[in-house]
Amino acid sequence: MSKKDDKLETNLSHEELLKKMDDMSRVNIGEDLTPFFRIQNNIKTYKDEITERTSSRDKGAIHYSDGIKTGLPHKPYNFVEHSYETSDQKLRNDVLKETKENYRRYNSLSKFFPKEADFETKEKTKDDKNLDKDR
Repeated sequence: MSKKDDKLETNLSHEELLKKMDDMSRVNIGEDLTPFFRIQNNIKTYKDEITERTSSRDKGAIHYSDGIKTGLPHKPYNFVEHSYETSDQKLRNDVLKETKENYRRYNSLSKFFPKEADFETKEKTKDDKNLDKDR
């Protein structure tokens, strides 16, 4: 994938991210299950982080409302929600990046088609030798 393709896949929603990660973990389940387990571990870690953040934010919302009742100065709740959304989106982008790295480490066309990859390499070296002869 090019840098342009990577940019298009950022800013996924929670559901889109989970579906994409699940799809990546299911590709080419063969003899080596390492990629499957690595990506499933990324999914579990992400879900645990979201659960932890949600419980923390629920407690924060209670403290926020208590602060309003007592008359403490505070920022508008829209600001707080926006900061939550921004940090969640950064987490999703980071998790997607890490998952893609795991996926690419174990899934490449040269691993699926080693003979064709060798053939292309040999052809390139032949072409390079022919270029040297022409000089």
